[in-house]
Amino acid sequence: MNTFFDFPLVYLPEFFFAIGIILLLIEIIFLGFSTFVLFFLGIGCIATSLLLFLGTIPLAVDKALLATSLISVGSAIVLWRFLKQLTSEINDTRVDEGFVNHEFTLSEPISRTSPGSYRYSSITWQVLPYKDVALEAGMKVEVVSVEVGRFLVQEKVEQE
Repeated sequence: MNTFFDFPLVYLPEFFFAIGIILLLIEIIFLGFSTFVLFFLGIGCIATSLLLFLGTIPLAVDKALLATSLISVGSAIVLWRFLKQLTSEINDTRVDEGFVNHEFTLSEPISRTSPGSYRYSSITWQVLPYKDVALEAGMKVEVVSVEVGRFLVQEKVEQE
């Protein structure tokens, strides 16, 4: 029969499993794998929970904490290189969706040396020609590329 002080030890595997899931969720959802500390601690807690449930580790808080720390460090050593490669990929794809193919009429002549401006979506954008050609005021243009604060435009060719 369990006494009052033994009651938490009965649910020690469930406690470690819940803590592990919470740590993994915080790392993945809120931190986006920016640090791996909570990830490895979560793995350690879940693995310790499994070992406690199977009876491999006795139901004792000190033994469970030791197992968690050892498993966390071991998983960090084993998985570090793989996870580092996973997060070091550089994505060079440009996101131009929403602005590309936007058409408007130039209110002033523009060239590479003298850019114009255009107000769109509550932002005043600097307007530059996409190629090294001058564009005249009143010309209908379309956005072909977007940089930070800049629209790169070319003359709109009417399709027949």
